[in-house]
Amino acid sequence: MLGYAEPDLGGPGDLIEGRMPRSAGEAVANAGNEEDGFGIGSTVTVQPAGIDLEVVGLADDVGINVLPTLFTTAETYLTVLRTRNPTATLDTPNVLGVSPARGTTIAELTASLNRADESIDALSRADAAELNPGIESIKQSFTVILVLFGLVVPLVCGLFFLILTFQKANSLVLLRALGAPARRLIQALLVQVALVLGLGLGMAVGGFALLSRGKTGSLRLRFEVMNVGFWVAVLTALGIVSALASIRRVLAIDPIRAASGGGAGR
Repeated sequence: MLGYAEPDLGGPGDLIEGRMPRSAGEAVANAGNEEDGFGIGSTVTVQPAGIDLEVVGLADDVGINVLPTLFTTAETYLTVLRTRNPTATLDTPNVLGVSPARGTTIAELTASLNRADESIDALSRADAAELNPGIESIKQSFTVILVLFGLVVPLVCGLFFLILTFQKANSLVLLRALGAPARRLIQALLVQVALVLGLGLGMAVGGFALLSRGKTGSLRLRFEVMNVGFWVAVLTALGIVSALASIRRVLAIDPIRAASGGGAGR
C-alpha cells in the first residue's frame, strides 16, 4: 500500500477505469489484480485491524514486485500504518516527489537535486522502478525462462531436420548420383526449414496475440511489436543454424560414390 499527499506526484498516474480516491477508505488498485478481489467496487480488508478499503479506480502496471498494490490518500495510509505502529506520523515521508519546471528535463532535474545535497538520491520514475530491490530476482527468473526457450528451438529443429535427412538418405544419394547439384538440395532443405519455422512462429505469434488480451496470474501481458519482431528474427536465425548438421550431411554425399553405390557420407 502506498499513500500520497499530491496525486500528480505520488499517485498511480493515469487511470484506465474509475476515479481517484476522494475520501477516507478509498483506494486505486493495480488493474492486473481485478480477479483477485481488487476490482472496482470491491472491499479490501486490511488485517489485523480489519480496516475496510473500497477500490474506486484501476491503474495499469502499478503493481510492485508483481504483488497486489493499492494507492490511497495520505490520511488513509496513516490510519492503516497506525494499526502496526500507533505512534507513526507522516512527518518524515519515505519518498519526496518533484516535478520539473517548464523547459527542464527529468535528467537535468535529477542531476541538479543530486548536486544540491549528497544525501539525496534523485531518480526518474523509470529508474526508480528499474532499481527496485525486488525487481532483480524477477528479471533473473524471466531471463532463465527466455534462455531455455531460446535453446529449445535450435535443438528441436536441428534434431527434426537431421532425422529427416537420415530418413531421406537414399533419395538424396539417388539425386546426387543423377547429377542434382548439392546447392539445389540444400536450397530445398532450407525451404523446408523456413516452412516449419514460419508455421511454428506464426502459431506462436498468433497465440501470444490472443494471450496478451488477458493476463497470466497477476501479470497483464502486452503485445509489443518490436520485441516480438526481435524474437522472431532470433529464433529464425537459430532455426536455420540448427540445420547446419543436415546441410553438412548433404554436402558429404559424393556423387561418384553415390553412382557406384557408396551411399551418403558416413
